[in-house]
Amino acid sequence: MVIFDELPPEIAAQWGRLKHSQEETLLVAMSDIRHDGRFGARWIVLTDKRVVVLSDLAPGEDGEVSLDVSEITDARAEPLVGGGRLEVKQGGYFTPILEYSSSLGDKFTEVARGIQQLAKDEPFGVTTDIPRARCQRCGSLLPDRHRNCPRCVRKMAVILRILSYLKPYRALAAVLIVATLGRALVQLTPPLLTRRMIDDVLIPQENFMLLVWLVGGLIAANLATGGLEIAGGWVGSWLSTRVIANMRAQLYQVLERMSLTFHNRKGQGTLLSLVTRDTESLNYFMIDGVPYLVVNSAMLIGVLSIMVLMDWQLTLVIMLPVPFVVMGGAILVRRMRVLWSRVSQNWAMLHGQLNESLSGIRVAKAFAQEDAEIERFDRRNEAVARATVHESRFWDTSFASLNFLTGTGVFIAWLMGGSSVIDGSLTLGELTAFVQYLWMLYGPLQWFNRIYSWMSRALVGADRVFDVIDTPTEPYAEPDKLNVRPLRGEVEFREVTFGYDKTKPVLKKVDLHVNPGEMIGLVGKSGAGKSTLAHLVCRFYEADHGTVLIDGHDIRDIELTCLRDQIGVVLQEPFLFSGTILENIRYAKPDAEVPDVIAAARAANAHDFIVGKPEGYDTLVGESGNRLSVGEKQRVSIARAVLKDPGILILDEATASVDTETEFAIQQAISRLIKGRTTFAIAHRLSTLRNADRLVVLAEGAVAEIGTHDELLAKRGIYHNLVEMQRTVSRLRAVER
Repeated sequence: MVIFDELPPEIAAQWGRLKHSQEETLLVAMSDIRHDGRFGARWIVLTDKRVVVLSDLAPGEDGEVSLDVSEITDARAEPLVGGGRLEVKQGGYFTPILEYSSSLGDKFTEVARGIQQLAKDEPFGVTTDIPRARCQRCGSLLPDRHRNCPRCVRKMAVILRILSYLKPYRALAAVLIVATLGRALVQLTPPLLTRRMIDDVLIPQENFMLLVWLVGGLIAANLATGGLEIAGGWVGSWLSTRVIANMRAQLYQVLERMSLTFHNRKGQGTLLSLVTRDTESLNYFMIDGVPYLVVNSAMLIGVLSIMVLMDWQLTLVIMLPVPFVVMGGAILVRRMRVLWSRVSQNWAMLHGQLNESLSGIRVAKAFAQEDAEIERFDRRNEAVARATVHESRFWDTSFASLNFLTGTGVFIAWLMGGSSVIDGSLTLGELTAFVQYLWMLYGPLQWFNRIYSWMSRALVGADRVFDVIDTPTEPYAEPDKLNVRPLRGEVEFREVTFGYDKTKPVLKKVDLHVNPGEMIGLVGKSGAGKSTLAHLVCRFYEADHGTVLIDGHDIRDIELTCLRDQIGVVLQEPFLFSGTILENIRYAKPDAEVPDVIAAARAANAHDFIVGKPEGYDTLVGESGNRLSVGEKQRVSIARAVLKDPGILILDEATASVDTETEFAIQQAISRLIKGRTTFAIAHRLSTLRNADRLVVLAEGAVAEIGTHDELLAKRGIYHNLVEMQRTVSRLRAVER
């Protein structure tokens, strides 16, 4: 039985009365929208015989649904604005039975799948691996359903994990601790020296040599404090920078090994903010905040001990404001967490906007949209500014109020302590030292809330970093996986369903068998699922349902490195890394000799244009290859795939960005390249697929037609219509010329 949500007692009792004795409960799930459109709980119970909808309203008021599975032919989770609707098909029509908010879309996609399985008499099985919409601890909506709740960050666990990065540097960490605690101890001595100076020198007006020694002690304490602060700063800055650098390196390694699903979900702006802003805020806290926290924690303990020894009654009285300060600080920080999270989210969106705008600068200039892009950036920038100002104003107001509370203790000390000096129970030196210690006590207390604020912000960032580090990466090194070398290239899809958003499948129950060495042309309108099908062969994404097999093995059972080592890909949008042409072709095989690189370039018809450049193969391509034309970049990327010598080749619009003459030359090179290799070729120019062994026509995510070019033309179906449409367009272009 699949329990997405437990039935509360009253609903369980209601279901107990409605359940038939011979039916088996298979699934229970809760919706968050009532039948009248208001927020409220409703439950759906799926059994082997019925689909039942329950509510906490009195029976009959909400029109509970009870449908026999035998009368249902299909089901779907239909996306709506801000939510969705579960619908079942009866008598040729879909009928809505339940509404839900968008946060529950993934769950009700699985519920719909379960109803489909029962309606079509298939084995029942749905996944419960669905990201949470709300925090299980505090119940608040999660800003990102794939990461921890920012309100419920366990600070001590995060701190201990940060400290674990210090293990390789134990000796330096010990030096830092000694310097920090030594500094705190030295800072406790000046008030004691001041007390002696007043009581034993200034009031009696004698013993000049003692005054000299006491002043010398103050100078020595000041020098020692400065020296220990410098030593601690040097060691602390090196340690914190090293720790953050190691953490950043680990984070980047994880990001490189994350699936494309993860990168699509997070977005470049969020990840850039994670690697830069979050790690840097933690670095600042470790350099400045941690030493301050340690020094002043030690000082608080020392100051309180000395004050109690000096006058415990006065100490108790002046400590009266402290509980209010602590409680106020706790309330303040809880509110600040929300504001910090809001600031962080706005920064992530600003990073995303900046990255997108700069990446698309050519498009912006081509359409004269510079002003529009500036306006978009200004909106994001203004959102960051507003959130930051709101956070700063709230903090400043609250901090000033707490400061006033802490200041009342000083007034009490002068009033009561002065009275004690007058009646002779306390000396002036003791009162002066007491007030100095009081400021040493209240100073850290006043700033602890700010340091706690700084620490909380840094720890929220660290928690985001650790959340990504702990996310499972693609399974590169699983010891129980198969190492299949070389791949013969037999590929099979068995009822494969996949969607980047599970509520909107791109591929729907695709069945396809490809023989080793066969060239398959993938044809269809934009969005039909051609590139998605190729991505599943590379295991860039995992099928939601069904199985992809290579050489008879489930693709998930083959070692990922082994699989991708033997697949060559030429993407629709060619991408080159900064560096030379030689380095970019060699990217597929870093140890390749120069003659092999040249041979690959010749095969891709790239050699002539390369040697025609002044620097030849040492020509720098620029960032993302921006110093080469699109056609040149495409030929370099094809050479990169040729050099890899793969068993399976994927050509995703490999000739889309070249002129007719170059396309013809590349087609000749590809015709030599595909021999003995299983090839999936995607092209909008259908003429380029004429020589494919078979053409697979995709329509609305399903295989609509399969056959050779001539066979599909004879069918006069979808492929025939596409060919005729392209012929018409070609004739119109010829007339225009």
